[in-house]
This record gives sequence, C-alpha cells and structure tokens, in this order.
Amino acid sequence: MPEDSKSQITPRPAINVTAAPAVDRLPVEILREIFEWASIPSMFNTHWASVSSLAQPVLTQICRQWRTVALETANIWRYINVYDESMEWLKLLLVRSHNRTLDVGIHRASAAQKALPLLAPHSHRLRMLSFEWPVDFYDNTNHNYKMCRAVLRKLYKMDLPKLEEFRFDFSEDPASARYLMQPYKITGLRAPSLDVLYLKQAYVAWNSPLFSQLRVLHLEEIVTLEDPAMHSFDAFLEVIRRCSPRLEELTLSTGFPLRFPHRVTHHPGPDRVVELPRLRVMRLVWDHVWTLPSEVFQFLQHMRISTRAALSIVIGYERFDSNMEEHALFSVIPQDPECLPILRTATDMHARTIPGKRTLFSTYSKALGSMTQEGSLNLELINESRQGFWQYTVDEQLTDFCAVFTNASISRLSIDMKEFGAEGLVGAFRNLGSLEALEVQGALVYPRAPLLVALQVTQGSAEVHGLGEEDARPVAPGLRKLWLKSLPWHPQVLLSLDECLEMRSKCGSELTNLLLEVYGRESSSEVDAELEEHHQLFALQMWIQEQVEIVDVPVPDTVSETERP
Repeated sequence: MPEDSKSQITPRPAINVTAAPAVDRLPVEILREIFEWASIPSMFNTHWASVSSLAQPVLTQICRQWRTVALETANIWRYINVYDESMEWLKLLLVRSHNRTLDVGIHRASAAQKALPLLAPHSHRLRMLSFEWPVDFYDNTNHNYKMCRAVLRKLYKMDLPKLEEFRFDFSEDPASARYLMQPYKITGLRAPSLDVLYLKQAYVAWNSPLFSQLRVLHLEEIVTLEDPAMHSFDAFLEVIRRCSPRLEELTLSTGFPLRFPHRVTHHPGPDRVVELPRLRVMRLVWDHVWTLPSEVFQFLQHMRISTRAALSIVIGYERFDSNMEEHALFSVIPQDPECLPILRTATDMHARTIPGKRTLFSTYSKALGSMTQEGSLNLELINESRQGFWQYTVDEQLTDFCAVFTNASISRLSIDMKEFGAEGLVGAFRNLGSLEALEVQGALVYPRAPLLVALQVTQGSAEVHGLGEEDARPVAPGLRKLWLKSLPWHPQVLLSLDECLEMRSKCGSELTNLLLEVYGRESSSEVDAELEEHHQLFALQMWIQEQVEIVDVPVPDTVSETERP
C-alpha cells in the first residue's frame, strides 16, 4: 500500500469495555420520571388492581442505583392495592409515600377491616378509594352484610377532604349477588371534593348532596330495591339535573330499579328536560327490550346532550312480536335531534356482526376536512333468543338503524359482510340518500354476490331484483367511491364488477374511484389468462371516471384454513 494511503487512514477509537451501559448513565430526574409513569395504574384495566403492584417492588431489585432512586421517589408508592396478606406492605407504602395523596384499592371485606385502622391517620391524604369485594355464590349473605356494615361504619368516621374518586363494587361473580342480594346503601360519606362515583350492587339515596358535586357517575346492578323512593323516575331525573352543571360521564348499566311510566312523551315539558352541556360520554347498558317504548328510549327523550358527546347503547333485543311496527329501533332511539344532535350531524356509519351473537353499529360526525370526531352514537344489539338465532334479522337491524339516520348527511358507510345480505344493503342504500363512499369488508359470493345484487336495485323497486328500465335511478345514486377490502381473489371478480358498474353507469350513477384489496391472487404463467385479466380490467375502467386500483394484501388472520384460496 502506498505511503500516502497509509497516512490517510483514520485510526479506530478504542472501545471502553468498562463503560457503564447507557441506561445506567441516565440522569436521576429522567429515571424518576420513568419510574412514576411505570407505577401509574393502567387505564385499560377494568378493575383497579394494576401493574403498579408489580412495578413497585421490581424497581427496587434491579440494581443499587435504581433502588436508591425508587426509595427517594415518593410518588411511585402512592398507588396501593390491599389484600388480606398485604398489611405489612400497606404499612411500608404509607411510610414511603411521605405526604403524597393516596390511591388505595381494597379487594376483600376482611382486608378492609384490617386496612381501615391503618389508613385512618392518613385519611386526609386519600384521593381515590376503591372497594372491590367479590361475593361467592356460597358465601353467607348475612355475614357479608355484617362485614360490609362494620367496614363502612369505620369509613363514615373518617374525614376525607381530598377524596375525589370513590368506587364500591359489592358484586363480582355474575352467578351470585346479581339476583340474590339487596344492593348495599352508602350513607354518611364525608367527601366534599368527591367528583367520581362508581357504584355496583350499591347505591346512594337520590336526595344525597353528593350528586351535585359529580363529574363522573357510574351506577350498575342496582336491582331488587325495597326502598320505594328509589323507584321514582321523576326523582332520578332530578338527580341528573343536580349533576348536570358538572357531569361529563354517565353510565347506567344492567338492572336499574326505576319504574318507567311506559308511555311516550315526544315533547316533555321544560320541567322534565335535563340539559347536559358538559357531557362527553354516556353509556346505557340494558338487559333487554321487553316494553315499547323501551326504557332506554324513555330515559333519552328527557336528555339534551351536546353535539360532541359520545353515546353508547348496549341492549338485549329480540323481536317477540312478528307484527311489530316497521323500524323497530325507533322504540330504542328517540327521533329528536334536540335530544340527540348526532341524528342530524352524523357523517360516517359502520356496521358489523359477531355471527349469531350481536350486531354493532356506530355513527359519528366529522367536520369537513377534519379527522377528528365531533360526536358519536354506538349501538350494540345482543341476541336474546334462546334458540340462538335472530328473529329480528341482521338485515332488518341494518335497515332500521339507517332509517334512524335518514335526516343525517351520511356520506360514508363501512360494513363487514359476514352476515348482512342484499336486503339489508338495499335498505341501507335507500335510507342513506347522501352516500358517497362505500367500504365493504368480506367475500363476494358468486355468481350473485349480495353487494352486487343490491347495487343494481332501482329506487322504485318493491323487492330486491335487477334494474328494470334503463333510465331508472339505482339505489345510492350519489355513490362515487367503492373500496372492497379483504377480498379473496376469484376469476369472476372483475367480470362481475364490470356487469354491475356498467348497468349503474347507464343509469347515470358512475364511480370515480374503485379500490380492490385482494388476497390469493397469483401471477399466471399462461399468456392467455394474463391477457384476459388485463382485458377485464380495461373493460372495467370504462365505467370508472378516474382510476381502478388493485392491491395485493396478505391473507387476513380471521380467514380459516378451509376458506383460504
């Protein structure tokens, strides 16, 4: 090698094998921040017991530096889960958390009896207190009540000036307390800062001053109440009215004690209407629809929620009467935009099924050019039929749900074709007069795929069949974008689409864009087959104003081995 080349070689710096790993060189402030995030209870966990119970001791066992930083970081010790065997751990965390506020979850009545005397000197620090007491079917009910009363008597003696969140779950096993036990009454809670109240198989009297403080209210499984004052629908409306200035989240779930009047009041008087200007989330979970109008309907017709609120309804539904009036969902969702602004503002809709079990619909509104939702309604219908099949078919459900939103400007429909047929799609197309974009997931069944059959029906046809006169307008005349997702490749795909779109084009309804996401398409080694495919694609392009795009995608995980091409 020439001398001048040697002189230009830059020597490689020596590697210091004794240098500490990068994680060990992190500043203490960053480590402390990481530890605090690792110790926060998971927001995705239904129960309060969280990963923090594991994260706290682990952080002290990695190395000496981590242990030192963890012990000096009081915030990671303020989240405490208490079980029967963890009293010594509770004592330790009360010391390590110094003067920080406390979030405490207690998971047995027996543990609560031991823990509350230890917590009493720290009651001024409690920010969140959660009691989750699963009741086994074979437990002695009277014994449970005695333990519960003893615990709550101790709690009522405590001043809780910083308590913001109180959770009381007296029933966890669905086979036990739901129908066998009286809900437990909570009284005497001294918590002037309380704004989150979660009660399951427990209740607070409707005249309690606590309701006027609340930002979040969750009531679940309040059944078989003997107190007649708790059955009054008017009294409960007054509770919501007292909450209304601050209420942001409201959940009423499973087995509510109210005695509804079972009569429709389409225009309730001002004294029976509750304005909820700050409400962001409302969840209504009802066992079944046995009365018409439904209890969900009767509750909602008295509410006035904001345009940005998200409403979720989960309801067991079965059409018991074959002569029930058309659009059965009108007995669940009041047709009043003053009550539910989403009925007027919705722009997008999605429908899918879990075969034989439930149907899920959702609508939401978006401002023009925005990706942010500005209000939504989600409806989950659960199959209540003991035979395991719907009497209220999914096609009827789809038609009815779209009929609910006839006055909205729904421009985009996304649908999973597992169970929906041509009749449901035609019902949807006829009710959604502003439809511009259609996204369909699932197989096209040849030779008469339900989607293609539905797209060839005229507005005036009484039944699902092909187009009549060439000048008749097809359903969804404004449809411009069609996106077929997770479509198994089939030699008939392009030919069938060509026949369908040709007929629609001749009737004055032409697509601007067509996107096909297909799986299982293999490049053919035969020239004739490849030429035929290109010929079909060229013919299809004649009925599309802008472009046809075919994208090959992997086989979805949801496709079984027998369904794979």
